[in-house]
Amino acid sequence: MNQEAPELSPKRPGGVLEGKPVQGEDGKWHDRFGEKLLEDQSKDSDWTAKFWSHQPRGMEDTMKENLEKALEQGSITVLIGGGKELEDFAKEKMSAYRQLARELGYEVGQFKLHKNSGTATMEIGKK
Repeated sequence: MNQEAPELSPKRPGGVLEGKPVQGEDGKWHDRFGEKLLEDQSKDSDWTAKFWSHQPRGMEDTMKENLEKALEQGSITVLIGGGKELEDFAKEKMSAYRQLARELGYEVGQFKLHKNSGTATMEIGKK
């Protein structure tokens, strides 16, 4: 049992860690086996939680379909809007896509911003 998050499930003996992150009593994000997430993944979890708090029913299914189509192409492009600064909604959306792809067992990269077109592209593949 993980000493840092004893209220969470024990570690799985090897293999890819997939699934939804859980916020422990310590306020930090952990994978479903109780291991602390890397800082980048932890930030993704914060932004993703904000994203899902205001999404309509069915959005997750739509995003899963988008990811499955993107898998065939090797990347996904999402609309993030223009402007000098990246808006919170864009950060939430990109994090939600990245985390959902990980939950589905896909290998993902970081989003590359294309400010001229108001889009961001992320490479995606099977593990």
